[in-house]
Amino acid sequence: TQEWAKKLGNAEAWKEYWFSPDTHLVQFVGKDNIPFHAAIFPAMTMGQNLPYKLVDALPANEFYHLEGRKFSKSDGWFIDMEHFLCTYTADQIRYTIASQAPETADSSFTWKGFQKACNGDLLGKYGNFINRVLVFASRACAGRVPAPHTLEEIDREFLNAIQKTLEEGKEHFAGFRMKKAAETLMGLAQAANVYFDAKKPWKDAKSHLPRMETTLYLSLQAIAALALLSWPIIPQTADRVW
Repeated sequence: TQEWAKKLGNAEAWKEYWFSPDTHLVQFVGKDNIPFHAAIFPAMTMGQNLPYKLVDALPANEFYHLEGRKFSKSDGWFIDMEHFLCTYTADQIRYTIASQAPETADSSFTWKGFQKACNGDLLGKYGNFINRVLVFASRACAGRVPAPHTLEEIDREFLNAIQKTLEEGKEHFAGFRMKKAAETLMGLAQAANVYFDAKKPWKDAKSHLPRMETTLYLSLQAIAALALLSWPIIPQTADRVW
């Protein structure tokens, strides 16, 4: 940040972050670094006799392995990210790691797990719902968000599920529980697919337009919620969805 401040033309700008009591400082560490970051490093910071911001939260994870073995550059047991990102997207690996986060126990990146996360979750649940709703709504409602009409019990339950999921997701992110946040996100995507299939708006398009428009309105609200929930994990995709 000192280099950034100099490039900005304001050499003191870094202090707005590191000296400000308004800064909320979070340090994500591995479990082997807890003693240093919880005691030694704060003591060294306080010993500077400068108003440096001390850490507010110290979420520590267990270890993340590769196919059950520790990552090792010297042993050639690693994934080259430059090569990886020539084939896959940053969002794909971000979601995979979040959904497997070693928050309470060691976990591993596996290629089978990566395949399942991409094809089963991102494509099969999240992407499938968003695509089918947007394509159908664009065709059936001339690209406009329809107004809701009389809500049935299934509609009210789905609307409550959307709101409840947003609140749960907010709590998970605030508590640094990325794995639970990813589970909550995909839980909503799955529930949304079930709702859309149960309502069958393609049938209502022929004989019951108000019911179809209500289904599409709630489905679009679910897409907005999915975009919000997924943004911390898959920001590029979430921006496109939004």
